[in-house]
Amino acid sequence: MDFGEFALAIENKPWAGDQKDQISDYVAHLERQFAGKFVIVYLTRDGARPTSLDSPRCDRLSNEKKLLRWAYQGDPRSWLKQCYKECEAEPIRIFLRNFIQYIDDTFRVTKEEENGD
Repeated sequence: MDFGEFALAIENKPWAGDQKDQISDYVAHLERQFAGKFVIVYLTRDGARPTSLDSPRCDRLSNEKKLLRWAYQGDPRSWLKQCYKECEAEPIRIFLRNFIQYIDDTFRVTKEEENGD
């Protein structure tokens, strides 16, 4: 999303990996277009690092809060739960509840996955 002088990019990677230089190319474009005023949300099953971005650059962007690595079971789920609690429109509450359930069913992290087994 382009907010004039700021951009928010969301890369949704629930199952597929990065293409060659994909995130690196996105970062280069956003740096040119928005003079460093951007955030990329990298949304994955487990909050993994983008494979198309070298570690030092990934670390730098993360430290600068320009790259946010989110797992479905983390930040998005927590935000949806908060929205559900505060929402007064029942049809939207049903949608939010169903979306949270979808995340739980689809992106459930087992104890073995948590421990790297």
